[in-house]
Amino acid sequence: MTQEELREFALKNENDFVRYCAVEKITDQETLKYIALKKHEVFEVRIQAVRRLTDQETLKHIALNDEHWKIRKEAVERLIDQETLRHIALNDDHWEVRCSATIRLHK
Repeated sequence: MTQEELREFALKNENDFVRYCAVEKITDQETLKYIALKKHEVFEVRIQAVRRLTDQETLKHIALNDEHWKIRKEAVERLIDQETLRHIALNDDHWEVRCSATIRLHK
């Protein structure tokens, strides 16, 4: 299956599980970014997109701004920017996100 076909499944299929499976195979960072930032997407599909992201600017944005702490935590676990991790470790509203940022700082 091509990346374009996977993108179509991920964005347009009515079945959440099919969208999740498609996201699991997508490598295109722009598509993953779009899905990860899509606030009305099903949680499991969004978090899978965050898991597949490598773009540090997008991960930073999600880690600092997403309303759901589990999505922020997933982004933190992929961040490498020490300054952003330090900020999150000190300031995030949720203890698990702060803990993940602290652990990332000391790796």
